Amino acid sequence: MRRAGAVLVAVLLTLSLAGAAAAAHPRLTGRTLVPAAPLAGGSWGMAFDQDDNLWVGHISARTITKIDPDSGRVLATFGPIDGVEGSDDLTVGPDGAVYYTAILTGEVGRIAPDGTHSTVVNLGMGVNPITFTDDGRLFVGKAFIGDGLWEVPLNGDPVRLVEAASGVNGFDWYDGYLYGPRPGSGDVIKVDVDAGAQWAPEIVLSGLVWPSAVDIAPDGTMYVSDADGGGIFRFDPVTHTKTLAAATATADNMAIDSRGRVFFSGGNDGAIYRIVGNGRVVVVSAPGLGTNSGLAAGIGPDGREWVYAATKFQFWAFDGRTGAERLLTGALPLPDTAFVDGENLVLSGYFANMVAVWNPATGAMLAFYPFFATPLNAIRFDGDLIVAELVTGPGTARVTRYDETNAASQTFSGFMVPTGLAATDDDLYAADWLAGIVYQLVRDGQTLDPMEAVVTGLHGPEGLALTSEGDLLVVETWTQQLSLVVLGDGPAVVTPLLTGLDVGQPAPAGFPPIWNFDGVAVGPGGAIYLSAGGILRYELHD
Repeated sequence: MRRAGAVLVAVLLTLSLAGAAAAAHPRLTGRTLVPAAPLAGGSWGMAFDQDDNLWVGHISARTITKIDPDSGRVLATFGPIDGVEGSDDLTVGPDGAVYYTAILTGEVGRIAPDGTHSTVVNLGMGVNPITFTDDGRLFVGKAFIGDGLWEVPLNGDPVRLVEAASGVNGFDWYDGYLYGPRPGSGDVIKVDVDAGAQWAPEIVLSGLVWPSAVDIAPDGTMYVSDADGGGIFRFDPVTHTKTLAAATATADNMAIDSRGRVFFSGGNDGAIYRIVGNGRVVVVSAPGLGTNSGLAAGIGPDGREWVYAATKFQFWAFDGRTGAERLLTGALPLPDTAFVDGENLVLSGYFANMVAVWNPATGAMLAFYPFFATPLNAIRFDGDLIVAELVTGPGTARVTRYDETNAASQTFSGFMVPTGLAATDDDLYAADWLAGIVYQLVRDGQTLDPMEAVVTGLHGPEGLALTSEGDLLVVETWTQQLSLVVLGDGPAVVTPLLTGLDVGQPAPAGFPPIWNFDGVAVGPGGAIYLSAGGILRYELHD
């Protein structure tokens, strides 16, 4: 669990100041720069059970939690060890069980009141909204990854396709009709799910920016979330008028308890909020970083040192000394890693199968390359792009050098799972997560053929960075430690610097084994930034 890992890291940080968690020579001193959210993995779909406990889905952490909605205290957590994948949305059935959609694996799952798990059906990647009608019929949709709307009978009858292109996200049932927001269209539609070939949705609310959810209170009040359009609104489906219930810039989904109290999730920031009187919003569970991430550190647009975190579903920037969030503009294509490239950043992400060059000052996408084969990392070296590509898996993986024409000028084969990349002006290194090796690909500007294994016997090396002294920092995910690799004329010397780190989360089935990239970066001033249950900032001492 990320929460337990964050507590452990906090303890280790305290001990490191006395030299207990770091090696005696060298040693680290540090602190948490940016905390992790108490509910890790982002907070997405929500639902109340019959006891008014709040259930929340966490896609990136691959978990579902049950929390006390008044205190935010976690009452139970279900994850892969229980047979459960993280959900995008969830609902509670008439039988008291929690039904959820695992958007990454396609499963519609069920958690019984006694905690046992079963699979209802698998509709393929992209399953998202889910709800029951008042008389107990289950409906499931796809959103963002695919499209469609299905009825899922629980008596063993075949699944029924209602509509192949509904476009709806978090929906709810009202007066015999399904009401659903269409983020891409900026509206809310009303659907007769039994209309068959006469399926013709009625637009009941338009002019929204990015509506994400519809929820119905016990008294029949309908709420619509449109955070990009100003907040959460009450909507009258008879008069088709809306009024602002709460102004907020963050909202993904909603849930309403038996007392009519409206809660909403923060999405990427992992937070849970509640609307109270006069539209005021209170925090139930605090926001923070939802996952570990690839990191980059450099001089930001304001001239101060910034650290960038690519958390797959959101890209963040923070002041390197204070941890204060820095606002970024412009759309980004689901990055997993970042690398400082002068005034720009090189980003990579295997969800979008892309490498991009992006300017943090303007938000402009300067280049976008969608032709890579499952890129796990990318950096700039000597003017060229260096991309770690998984391709189809061990045996086909490679690190490829692409010149200014985007042509592959060099290919380094023989990798199992290439991950960390690091470079000086004339030296280039790459880590192999599965083989436990860091290779040197270029030395003093000359390509090594074959490439040279400069350190072996590592345990899941992932994040990779160079210190100002030219030594390597390696995040070893299997042993959950940060190691210092001193390179010299003889064998490399590996020294553990920190142990017990919150790293190494496995990936869902069918995905690359590197799930949330566990990154490390060195800033221009020599500070070390580590992604391990938040962003940690260290100074290295001899």
